[in-house]
Amino acid sequence: MRYQVPTLTVVIGINNTIGWDDQDTSVVHVVSSQSVPPQSIQWDFNMTAGNSYCVTLPVAGTYSYEIGFSPTTFPGIVDVKAA
Repeated sequence: MRYQVPTLTVVIGINNTIGWDDQDTSVVHVVSSQSVPPQSIQWDFNMTAGNSYCVTLPVAGTYSYEIGFSPTTFPGIVDVKAA
């Protein structure tokens, strides 16, 4: 299986709220921040089918996260630019 790390670029004040939708009814997915810029927020969501979670990223910089279910996780990156 091949997996390409998704990279999303957003701009503070324009589109810096991002979200995840869990459409898989078979497992609980976890979305967890791994690395965030100083003075920013960490997050850790347990998602069940039909749930959506959003987080607003208020500080410019690179945020890395993992999404998946134990023990399988996949990385992702959000690059937040200043307004």
